[in-house]
Amino acid sequence: MDSFQIVNLRMIPWGNAVLRPDKTFQCQHGPAECVLNTVEACVINIYPRVDMHFRFIYCVEYLALEGKQAEWASCFDRSQLGKVPIDCYTMDMETRLYFFATCLLQLELKYAEETALLNPPHTGVPWVVVNDQPLKEDYNNFVAYVCRAYRGVMCQRLAGHFSLTSIRLWRKIQSIHFAMLMRQKT
Repeated sequence: MDSFQIVNLRMIPWGNAVLRPDKTFQCQHGPAECVLNTVEACVINIYPRVDMHFRFIYCVEYLALEGKQAEWASCFDRSQLGKVPIDCYTMDMETRLYFFATCLLQLELKYAEETALLNPPHTGVPWVVVNDQPLKEDYNNFVAYVCRAYRGVMCQRLAGHFSLTSIRLWRKIQSIHFAMLMRQKT
């Protein structure tokens, strides 16, 4: 049995972005973050199977942590996905504007609405929810929460699927987010 059969893992590429009244949005860490959110939204839309888009998003987020976010396109090869989604962000400007106004904007608005409807509202990223309960600062222990909620024999395999590397990445995301907040305050 695949781990994703017992977990409804959903990636929401919105984070702490802000939706303005004119339906434009501003990302917390600037335009580069908005580009990556849009690319990730495209990949989720084109590759809806979580086992496929998770690998890509993991790769993109890892590159961003390494300061190499401009290399995001390499994640298609690294995650063994076709390059079709690149077209949704690298097409010529006129086509992109039309496409953005219709499809990409709708994808981003969907994620904005989903984030706005969280109850309780999210207070940071990553925002991890298990059985409608946010883990808040305890998101590093998400496998334990899933195992408590799951009534089967799958937990050891689940823990192996979300390897120590991915847990370390989540911890690194938390420390970098904290470091960015500290720099902004000083």
